[in-house]
Amino acid sequence: MFESLEKLDQALLLAVNGWNSPFFDEVFWWISKTVVWIPVYLLGVFLLFKEFSWKTALTATFLALIMVSFVDSSTTYLFKETIQRYRPSHNLMLADQIHLYVKANGEIYKGGEFGFFSSHASNNFAVALFLSLLLRNRYKWIVPISFFCAALISYSRMYLGVHYPSDLLCGALWGMTWAFVFFRIFQATKLRLK
Repeated sequence: MFESLEKLDQALLLAVNGWNSPFFDEVFWWISKTVVWIPVYLLGVFLLFKEFSWKTALTATFLALIMVSFVDSSTTYLFKETIQRYRPSHNLMLADQIHLYVKANGEIYKGGEFGFFSSHASNNFAVALFLSLLLRNRYKWIVPISFFCAALISYSRMYLGVHYPSDLLCGALWGMTWAFVFFRIFQATKLRLK
């Protein structure tokens, strides 16, 4: 069974990674960069301050930062460094089948050695769900936009050949689980702020 799932994982990755072009190489390279998304995160913070009192918005922002720090570090130290599943870009059996991004200086981007599971997926799906839970009543568009952005970032990681679909799926589930936990903490804290 695991062998079948691994083959499916590799087949999906190779299908996505195989639809490449020089134009989309650049597009997905930039989509994958955290710095590009800073304006979107700042918009989320702005909406929190617009929706809630400054104390409540500050609490939500603080919890979001703690959540992302926790999700990011736990993804790396609890899973990547423990399970040590090689990224597709480091898998010697796939080396001749994967298209990798070449930076302007000629360096080939491979990501870190281990990839299970994806920090990009964990962090961005955590933020997407946390913001959606906080703002969905007033800003209904926040839900599809947040999840579209998280999915696009995750897709970019497959396109670049540095994550399997299962890395992304498990990362997304991990991030969303903690988004629910931190949302409950926010709700409990919000009652005390009143």
